[in-house]
Amino acid sequence: MTKLISDNQSFNGATTRFGNTIPCYDNGFGPLWVVMDSMGIVGIVRTTEFYEAYEIAEDEFFPEASDTLPELEKEYGEDFGNNSLFNEAYGFRPNGPNKNDTNNHGIYQKDLNGEAIDLLTSDLVQEWEIVLNITDQEE
Repeated sequence: MTKLISDNQSFNGATTRFGNTIPCYDNGFGPLWVVMDSMGIVGIVRTTEFYEAYEIAEDEFFPEASDTLPELEKEYGEDFGNNSLFNEAYGFRPNGPNKNDTNNHGIYQKDLNGEAIDLLTSDLVQEWEIVLNITDQEE
């Protein structure tokens, strides 16, 4: 497997073959991970571990739940965070609401068909025709 990025390089973004921007997050070190849901690529993360990649996806990529807190409490009960049906459909952003959240409650919507995070390989980059913007860091 060809290494796509080394620790002395910066990950500056990615686009599709059509020039559409793919949301990206560079945590500084490690390989690239592709975040997908049932509709396709959600984003690309650079970090050292799978669990960090998933946490970043929860914080940065997964869509905010459109339901308000009163709506969630009505549907799942006052202690909705411990309701298994709630947890099947929603999750809490590890670092609270992000800058794009309009409800400002820090809850994201899960894809009921599933999400996946995999190492991004040169084969996948070629197959999906992803253009990576990687530059050498100045010393």
